[in-house]
Amino acid sequence: MLKWNERFREMAATDVADSRGKPINHVASTKRWGRVVVFAAFGTFLLEMGAIQTFGVYLPVLLTEFGSGSGELGWVVGSANAITSLTGKILVTLIDLVSSRSQ
Repeated sequence: MLKWNERFREMAATDVADSRGKPINHVASTKRWGRVVVFAAFGTFLLEMGAIQTFGVYLPVLLTEFGSGSGELGWVVGSANAITSLTGKILVTLIDLVSSRSQ
């Protein structure tokens, strides 16, 4: 069985042409999409961690707005984090079922 690197080199070495007859460079195409994936993941991580880390700034405002204690508000935030974590396993299973890489 070929290793991933060997398969990638084999795929990059094959002569495939687009509709105009111009050869397709798989290596350049893969590098471009790799950058898009990295930037999208970084942006998602930045937004998610920003929301989590700035919760302490919003805590006094939320306490006065809803007129509740910090314990009750902590339960709400903890429940939201628990739901996010628990749905992750379900979504991973669903992605594995419908993914283009599923076998």
